[in-house]
Amino acid sequence: MKETSVHPSLLSYLLPEQQKFYLRLRPATPNTSPDNFSSAPFTILNDADPLARTFRGAFVTDFGSTIKEVNLLIQRDTIQWPLEQDSFLNNSIIDQYWQQAMTMRRARTPEHSILLATQVDRQQQLLAFASLFYCRKKEVFFELPCPECGKTLQLCKDDVLLQLAGLAPYSTGLHRYLFCPSCTQSNGQSLWYTREKQANEPSTVHDCRQLFIDYSKFDSQPLQDNPFPCLNCQDHELCYGSQQAVHDTIFGLAFYPFYMLITERDSLDGFHLLPLLQHKQFPSFQEPSASVPSPTDTIQEKRGEQNHDEAILTIMQKLAQKHKQKAPVSFHKENISSNHISSVRDSDTVDDFSQETVIMGGPENHFSTDEDTVQTVKMPPPDKATFNTTYTPEHPDGQLSEKNPIPENDELAETIILRPGKKS
Repeated sequence: MKETSVHPSLLSYLLPEQQKFYLRLRPATPNTSPDNFSSAPFTILNDADPLARTFRGAFVTDFGSTIKEVNLLIQRDTIQWPLEQDSFLNNSIIDQYWQQAMTMRRARTPEHSILLATQVDRQQQLLAFASLFYCRKKEVFFELPCPECGKTLQLCKDDVLLQLAGLAPYSTGLHRYLFCPSCTQSNGQSLWYTREKQANEPSTVHDCRQLFIDYSKFDSQPLQDNPFPCLNCQDHELCYGSQQAVHDTIFGLAFYPFYMLITERDSLDGFHLLPLLQHKQFPSFQEPSASVPSPTDTIQEKRGEQNHDEAILTIMQKLAQKHKQKAPVSFHKENISSNHISSVRDSDTVDDFSQETVIMGGPENHFSTDEDTVQTVKMPPPDKATFNTTYTPEHPDGQLSEKNPIPENDELAETIILRPGKKS
């Protein structure tokens, strides 16, 4: 058999009796819904990503004191919408995406990335942890054992072996299957396990529900390398008897071997798989030392934003000056003197961005203005303007002056809003 490796276990990091410091997933708020099978017993921070879910966790001492709060990005068992119908995706590409995601995180925010020794190989490649389930009653994690021999089930990546069994290949599709390498080598036959069975799959394929029904057969059989909480459990008859409560008691954190990335709780570094999927290609990564932003880079970015704002302000000022020269307007208002407006109009500088704004082709009555500080002047285009005409501003009650009516909307080309620096 090819490409069937033993996945590292996360159990040693999750069991407080085995470590002085361990990883704890934060319990979720008690759910009163009768559908307990679909509700996670742990706090999920983000369930919207089609490739992964983000859980809240913490590194704690054997006394229970929190050392550091973290986010756990855990691979999903199945691809969610909108990527589930993407023909570009397959298991091999998703494996590469997780490798690239780890590289990107370590390059951009090495101070926020946390790796466990067992999840990285000698070539610095990210490894997937073995399948992981949780018993709500005993509050313990466990891995999926083979119902026949008790050894941990493994993910099969051997396309030839899968095709001989009448199953979809791993490398070119999105289907995944668990099996027992030991049983396959000993008798040449094996059962295959998938999270949800498809109608066209052979009878040798069992789904997750059937797998736990199969576990009822070896309640007294010793397991060689995988502690199983159902053995010698006082609730065994309740879970595996006629009520089949095991389907509500057991929560599958990951049916298949899963990738996991850990970041500090306050880190804003996101999961960068969706942009990669949209572009259908991998980015070229630089060495971490060249990718980590420095304080100088931050200063340059702020300077660039400031220069950008100043350039926009300069353009707006030039536009305002241009239109004042083409179409000078005289107007009056009781609480603002014409001399003060003239001084603002003829000024070479504007104290701040809000003092004068030119809106090209602005629709009528779309602006909420302060009656005491803002004067709106409407004028026809330069080729139709009658410069000797004085328009009276709109009356506070919304009525126009009968003496000097404002031109129709189709004659208006611009709206100039003059905002004096202070009242006269």
